[in-house]
Amino acid sequence: MSDIIRFKRSQVAGKVPLAADLTDGELALNTADKKIFGKDAQGNVVEYGGGGGAGLTPEKEAEIFTAIGEKIPLTQKGTANGVCPLDSSSRVPLSVMPEDFDVPTVTANFEVTVGTGGDYATINQALSALSERRPAYNYEGIKATVRLLSGFYMREQVFVHGLDMAWVTIVGDDPITMVERAKITRVFTAEYGSNLRAIFGVKNGGKLPVIQQLFEVDNSSSVTTYGVLAIGAASSASVLPGFGVRKAGIGACAYDAAVLQIRGADFTGSLSRGASAQFGGIINAYGAKLRMVEGVDGSNDIRVDSGGIISCRKAEGGTNTPPNQVNFNGIIFQ
Repeated sequence: MSDIIRFKRSQVAGKVPLAADLTDGELALNTADKKIFGKDAQGNVVEYGGGGGAGLTPEKEAEIFTAIGEKIPLTQKGTANGVCPLDSSSRVPLSVMPEDFDVPTVTANFEVTVGTGGDYATINQALSALSERRPAYNYEGIKATVRLLSGFYMREQVFVHGLDMAWVTIVGDDPITMVERAKITRVFTAEYGSNLRAIFGVKNGGKLPVIQQLFEVDNSSSVTTYGVLAIGAASSASVLPGFGVRKAGIGACAYDAAVLQIRGADFTGSLSRGASAQFGGIINAYGAKLRMVEGVDGSNDIRVDSGGIISCRKAEGGTNTPPNQVNFNGIIFQ
């Protein structure tokens, strides 16, 4: 039988709990006044709910906790593998959660470093650590910055599957961070083809970290690479103006209804395509640099296929289809 979760409570009208009555994160109810109390960051008792509601019965409390607990796994100190999902057979009172659970919520902007002498050796190590945290709501937003230290050479691929990592921004100390092409060997998603080897890839509704660094792929192999590849509905990536991935096989690609924001970004020198939208993929490339060959507009600089959409007014590069005309390839707005 499942445990019933009960909050601290009072049926006396006008009664308010004292600070000593509550631990951090614990709630108390006044069922007579239909009010909920807790502590703020300074340890003061504050009211979270007012009169006019129907109040919370013990059964309703358990129903709410069940709905939350079964959807949000928390990490419990001392448990096997550090994971304790709250399912219907295991209920933990809210009053013990602050002491017995780690919920690593980020409440302020912060930075981690990657490279020799930094916090992490690789970008993936940094992102793995950050993925175990969550940003608190803040109307100005919370941002984590991954800073690539001077001399860092990227020898890895960053794949995001279904996670929202857009609260993280990747920056670098050097003007350009080099990428070793020979290390781009893993196929991002086999179901779409065997040649989808991406440096930065996102699928299953995920969001890549914001890219605020310029990368350039070296000539250590002849492998075809995607600089930034987004696949599937709700998958997205954002590359800020002046940054991007130079000399990849295909610079930026939105595939199968994914969305890329590369306004003003730099994907010059790509070997096969500068920007490519396919099968309903959408790219905003306003003012982006997309020429495969410097000073020359080629038909594969900006390319749509199978219903792709690219908006590229003021972008540098030629197109594979006449701009502003819908056809079986899609449409390029220019």
